[in-house]
Amino acid sequence: MSKLTEEQLVKYLANDGEICPFCSSKDIDTDDGFRVYEGRVEEEKLCVKCKEDWTDIYMRTTVK
Repeated sequence: MSKLTEEQLVKYLANDGEICPFCSSKDIDTDDGFRVYEGRVEEEKLCVKCKEDWTDIYMRTTVK
């Protein structure tokens, strides 16, 4: 797993996580589940094009 640069992170978040943060491909696979750790949820992702992988981390901010 490569480390994201600040520029890659900003671009990834600006695109709502719909592109690979490394090569900008939209061909992304996810594992079929989420893991819950100490108040956060993690989802593993893999770019089919460049083969880089990363983890999206979701934090609970409110409850409706």
